[in-house]
Amino acid sequence: MYNVRWLARLARDGFADMYPAARRAFNNDPTDDRLGTVYGTGQRRAAVLFRLIFLALGGLAVGLAVTPLIPQFPLFDDISWPAVALGIAHAVIFRRFLFRSGKARAGDFPWLAASLGPSLLLVAVWSGVTSAMRPVEDGGFVGGLNHALIALTHSIGLCAALIIAVATLCYSRNWGRALTQLCLRLFVFRIMVWVTTLVLLEIGIVGPIVAGVLRGITGLSLPDWFEPLSDALSYAVVMNVIYLGVIGATWTVCRTQYSALLREGHVDVLSAIIELGQAGISQDAVLEHTDARNADATTPAKASNDE
Repeated sequence: MYNVRWLARLARDGFADMYPAARRAFNNDPTDDRLGTVYGTGQRRAAVLFRLIFLALGGLAVGLAVTPLIPQFPLFDDISWPAVALGIAHAVIFRRFLFRSGKARAGDFPWLAASLGPSLLLVAVWSGVTSAMRPVEDGGFVGGLNHALIALTHSIGLCAALIIAVATLCYSRNWGRALTQLCLRLFVFRIMVWVTTLVLLEIGIVGPIVAGVLRGITGLSLPDWFEPLSDALSYAVVMNVIYLGVIGATWTVCRTQYSALLREGHVDVLSAIIELGQAGISQDAVLEHTDARNADATTPAKASNDE
């Protein structure tokens, strides 16, 4: 998790592949449009985008309406219910297309992935605005900058969680097993994020170390805001690289395993992401490995019938 170089590589490879996939999904070719099939409209791009935006706004509204009804519990304080509502909505639509429509085919992944874009953008903006509106303990420019860095980090983290949740719930016919695995993995990941936040932000070990080194080298007296700003910057850099790396790894695994999902009915996305991180291999190696494995699989495995 803390191999920043490897996570940055995962993020770079994943995002480099996302742009051409998004262009392919939102194209102007009337003969090359799968989003209409997924979302139940045969019309062109404008109609599909309208439905995606409406879905994103509807999910946000439902999540905000549900939030006051949730019982007060410490674990629930860290859950974004609008993001949960959006994740459920997309998972239901994707699962219906993948496992019930009979229309899913191997080249559909760019369309499915790109259709998450409006919801992710809305979740990121909403999370950033709500975080920025919270009162700042330390006023002034530096305090506001620290607050903005933390808000940006939380927004990217929420997008990463939403992507992982939708991928996990959609890459298995057995949604109960997928949901159980997702909750366990997110709980463990949340603990790791909490430890990182505690060390880098709450305790703040980077700021005093950097300040001490600079004082020892230059002999200068540093301003009071230097250490908090260093802590906020280190926290934002580390956590954003982690979140972006997770997003890139999720994209890589889901894209390379999409054919296996259609053939076998189940792919353990979370375990595959962990194995990708442990193996330390590039996306090209993953693609080569997956192509070789798919070529060897001459007989498709029997999919589970649990829904």
